[in-house]
Amino acid sequence: RSPIGDATLPVTVVEPAQLTADYDLVLLSCKAYDLDDAIQAVKPAMQRPGTTLLPLLNGLAHYAALDAAFGRDAVLGGL
Repeated sequence: RSPIGDATLPVTVVEPAQLTADYDLVLLSCKAYDLDDAIQAVKPAMQRPGTTLLPLLNGLAHYAALDAAFGRDAVLGGL
């Protein structure tokens, strides 16, 4: 709901085994202790050049691991 208009958007749930390399944006939100597993889980979706990852995690420590896994240019700043 928004003062400028409400939106209802369809959501498609994708299991890890169904991930392909055809995403523009990957939204990543997990607990810090699950970061390594989450990185492995989304790797198939991050294979296409130009795909971007938006992490929504607490702190800044996760950026080193995400940059190492996907490249700095593919990781956006999020909080």
